[in-house]
Amino acid sequence: MILARRGLRATRPEGAIDVDDVVTVGERVVAEGRFEPPRDGSEPGEKRRVGAVLDLRDGRVSRWKPFQSPEEALAAARGAPVGRT
Repeated sequence: MILARRGLRATRPEGAIDVDDVVTVGERVVAEGRFEPPRDGSEPGEKRRVGAVLDLRDGRVSRWKPFQSPEEALAAARGAPVGRT
């Protein structure tokens, strides 16, 4: 099953996320990417690496939790419960 492809970009008023990789860890999915805050004037925002753990149910995201780094997301997926619905 393909969950997402490299190069996917999600844009919201809070900023944009570019998905770099999506991996499965047991029953969970870990998305790794870069977050870019909204631009102030003509200067681009500073991108930072981020991660998220997603639980899927019936092909849809049932829970997700963002993390400050892909490494934190991978560690959480390997044992910590996901808390955001």
